Amino acid sequence: MNEALAAYSEEEKVGVGIASGLRHRLGSQLFANDLLNRILLKTASAAESRLDGCPLPTMSSSGAGTKGLVVILPISETAKAISADHLTTVRAVAFGHLVNRYINAYVGKLSPMCSCVMCSSTAAAAGIAFLLGGTDEQIGGAIRNMSGTVTGMICDGGKVGCALKAATGSAAAYGPNIIAAVEVILGTFEAQGKLPVNIPVLDMETRTYTDEIAYERGHGLTYAAKEPIKPEEPVVPTVIAEGWSGYTTWVLTDDGTITFTSSGETLENGESNLKNYWKVNGVLTLPWGAYADQITKVVINDGIHDLGQMAFYELPNLTEVVLGKDVTEIRHYAFKNCASLVSINLENVDDIREGAFYGCSALTEINLGENVNVEDWAFSKTPYASLNP
Repeated sequence: MNEALAAYSEEEKVGVGIASGLRHRLGSQLFANDLLNRILLKTASAAESRLDGCPLPTMSSSGAGTKGLVVILPISETAKAISADHLTTVRAVAFGHLVNRYINAYVGKLSPMCSCVMCSSTAAAAGIAFLLGGTDEQIGGAIRNMSGTVTGMICDGGKVGCALKAATGSAAAYGPNIIAAVEVILGTFEAQGKLPVNIPVLDMETRTYTDEIAYERGHGLTYAAKEPIKPEEPVVPTVIAEGWSGYTTWVLTDDGTITFTSSGETLENGESNLKNYWKVNGVLTLPWGAYADQITKVVINDGIHDLGQMAFYELPNLTEVVLGKDVTEIRHYAFKNCASLVSINLENVDDIREGAFYGCSALTEINLGENVNVEDWAFSKTPYASLNP
């Protein structure tokens, strides 16, 4: 339909002769017969014929005939140039219509800017990028590049001369796609809201153009400087408690991790890196006991050889234990009743003492080394109770 409208001026005199003048010079040294100029000529011809009262119908877009010309013709002409199949062409045109409608929804019903150029040629750029097999990033780049090309064209009323505006916008729709295709995308500005343009809208109550009222109603768009991309800084956990236990230091951070590090001292025979603990009058006092509900992860660094008796007794939210390569012994009831502990790697451990994992009912994955010594009740009330002697 719009192709027929573009061809109307080939036989009929229309408007002020924009189309006939361009067509006469097509193929000359000053106006080469290339895709860019064919898009320009076809859009100018169709717009001039329509605005001069041509009796042929127009396929509109977002409620306007000229918008339909600006969306459809650049895409269809590009499709011919690359010999795109019918289905791909239809999809590209449909995509252009959708983008055009989306942009116009945020411009409003009446704008001082030429929405046929700013909105519809931007939609055509998106459609061409889609047609050329552009990635999402490249399609977005074409839209962004258009915002730096046609933004700000004033609407001075519908007339034959609008054919030149439509032609300018359509030609621009092809250019930014070539730039975006090689990943040269405007990076000075970034969209805030919907699109990187600021289009005033007429407020029907006050009869004034405003950005603020339009933005509150969901029509306005902002134009904001893009902040440089900065690498994310690693989040450093905050230390909430620390101290000593036997020949180790411990640090508890606000992410729930308690980490043990060897002091490096030489141990006498029978001494434990990480201190043994006992209940006194039925009460167990651990240095980190006040934070028992906060501890979710235990990390034992290299250099620590054994974990003290009852050291991690009844930590209800402990889910993860990371053992250093030097841990060879886990003493009596070290992790008793840690009901949330799911897995632990014990491949370097030689001795698992009595009741070490008693009551760890959620334990579903362990990795044992060869010839490991497992004492009574070490895995009682766990899925691995069969490992008990």
